[in-house]
This record gives sequence, structure tokens and C-alpha cells, in this order.
Amino acid sequence: MCEARTVKRPTLSFCGKEEQGSGCSFVAIGQNGTKRTLRRRMKRHESRKNAFLLVFQQPINNASTEEMLENIDSGEIQTDEFCLNLLGCTMNNLSEIDDAIKPHLKKWTLERLPKVSLAVLRISCAQMLFMPDVPASVIINEAVELAKLYGDAEAPKFINGVLGAISRGD
Repeated sequence: MCEARTVKRPTLSFCGKEEQGSGCSFVAIGQNGTKRTLRRRMKRHESRKNAFLLVFQQPINNASTEEMLENIDSGEIQTDEFCLNLLGCTMNNLSEIDDAIKPHLKKWTLERLPKVSLAVLRISCAQMLFMPDVPASVIINEAVELAKLYGDAEAPKFINGVLGAISRGD
């Protein structure tokens, strides 16, 4: 996870497991003392999708990571440990992530990118930089799938090209 490099972590501490029905879940405590129960076994595709939705909403709501986490419970977005790690790695390292993306944007700037494409690129680049246990090919494939689901017709090709260049170090 994010431990592979020195990064700022989300301000949550996992305090243990609780039994819920047939599965196990984690209890997370935020800085303000609020407790949240997290599902343990969410598919990574679903976790990435939910992290994408949260990263996509951030500029619109202009919320900090902690505020985003506090508002999760009121919505339909479910989180698990992978989703929170991805969200924390992305939001706490935006400048480094953006610096990794910028050289690979041909005739584009971050400000001009469609917000869907920007959010997909940010979470995918965060995984490439801070989650080395996930192969780049898997990250790119998942990013293209998110772009197909939420972006315009050109987004999947654009996302694939930019992330491919980042993974190759072009």
C-alpha cells in the first residue's frame, strides 16, 4: 500500500475488527473521534470506482480529505481499506501526482482536462507511484474501464496513452 514510499497518510486509524453478520469489517476512528465501520471484502474494482467518485467530487465540493470521509456515510459510496488507502494516497500527494502527469499531456494542461479524465488519471497515477504491489497493466486496464463508464468517447484512448507513457517512463 502507501507504505512503499514516504507519503502523507489519511487521518484514520484502524482500531480493530468487528464481526458483522457472516463477514468481518474494520472500525476506523477519524481525528475528531468519529467511528466508521468499513467493509473488509469489497472487490478492488468497486473500491477503485468509489475512490474515483470521491476524488471526482472533491474539486466540486472543495472539501478536505477529512471532510470527504465524514460525508461518506451520508451518501451511497461505500469504502473499505483499499479505497481509503487509495483516496488518502491520491489526495495527500496531489502535487506529486500532478507533476508526474503533466509531462505526458500533449497539447493539454491539467486545468483544461475533463474532470472525469483528471480524476481517473490521478487515482491511477497514485497507484503507480505509491502502490507498487499492483501491476501497471492492471491499473491501466481499470482506468480505461472507469473512463469508458464515466468519460466521453475519447477518454479511454487518452487515459490509456497517458498512463502507458507514465508506466514506461517516457
